[in-house]
Amino acid sequence: SEYRKNRTCSDGLQSECRSCAKSYQKKRYQNNKERLIKNAKEYYEANKERKLEYGRQYYQANKERIHKRQKKYNEANKEHIRECVKEYYEANKEKISEYKKEYYQKLPAAVYKIENKTTGKTYIGQSTMYPKRVRAHISEMRLGRHPCLQHDYDEHGLDSFEFSVIQEYPSDTSREILFEHEQQLIDEYIAEGKELYNINRGC
Repeated sequence: SEYRKNRTCSDGLQSECRSCAKSYQKKRYQNNKERLIKNAKEYYEANKERKLEYGRQYYQANKERIHKRQKKYNEANKEHIRECVKEYYEANKEKISEYKKEYYQKLPAAVYKIENKTTGKTYIGQSTMYPKRVRAHISEMRLGRHPCLQHDYDEHGLDSFEFSVIQEYPSDTSREILFEHEQQLIDEYIAEGKELYNINRGC
């Protein structure tokens, strides 16, 4: 158990124990740190698309196992994770603030719909920052406090909902324009007899 497996060796084990191998690798890294970092960066840039595609395929094939493992780790390391996040934020507060500002300014505005593929019921919405709003919808459902979609989320799960953009707008579009288009679509859906989440109180 002290040695890693190696089928090329006569006894099927590495010639050095795990502890020695780890010590050697650590020493080697320290002695060649700059070169190894440079090589790793060059390799990543040259194989970025292939690695990203492999990562996506691996995630899809192992989604449940990855989520379960991550959840287990998070539960066992709550305090450590919270402390790391706090330390990182304090050390990079200005950079994070600037990044968020630039990121949110680039997000597109949109009038969108969320359709429940199981029930056929639809939610019409608008936002000056559509991707952020989608994440907020999902977060509210997972936390059990979405004012419109919670019942069907609890009944059918997140996979029953399909998010789609009806019309995308520039990021600096005024809310008045978005509200007007949203209300127009709601009126049209009601006139056509389609079932909407929006007619419920609080939606």
